[in-house]
Amino acid sequence: MRGTLELHGLPPTDLTIPRVIPGSAPTTEVYIPDGTPLRFTCHLAEISRGTRVTHRAELDGPSAGQEFGASVTAPVPDTMRALIHFAVTRAR
Repeated sequence: MRGTLELHGLPPTDLTIPRVIPGSAPTTEVYIPDGTPLRFTCHLAEISRGTRVTHRAELDGPSAGQEFGASVTAPVPDTMRALIHFAVTRAR
């Protein structure tokens, strides 16, 4: 699957979803303009009180410094809350 992702202040870039695991969430992958790959992987696991959502960001390449990594991952908690809300309301 493919789409487009807009990162903070960078031009839109192609987004690829190279893997979807049934019962879990997908891995997404983008390459920022200097060729650095950025991957987000989600995993959903049922627990006694609901579902545990684990979200991982991987940045490996020329832009993998902490400053850029922090700017990319800072919005993740809000994004995950919005995705969880969307999933819960769609399931009803």
